[in-house]
Amino acid sequence: MSNTLNGIDLTALQQFAESVAHSPAKGDARFNVKTKWQHQARTAVFVNEVVRSIMQPDGRVRLR
Repeated sequence: MSNTLNGIDLTALQQFAESVAHSPAKGDARFNVKTKWQHQARTAVFVNEVVRSIMQPDGRVRLR
């Protein structure tokens, strides 16, 4: 039986969460988004860029 929920590998997600708990820099991310109001309670959100950090084998952090 697969350990997925809505297409997300839950085992990999748990491993990532534990890794970030031990080294928070692994979870760094920056988002460039724009939100536009479109009447009443409706908005449109545009994601221009997502930058996340990746831990290199030598321990250095690289932004991608």
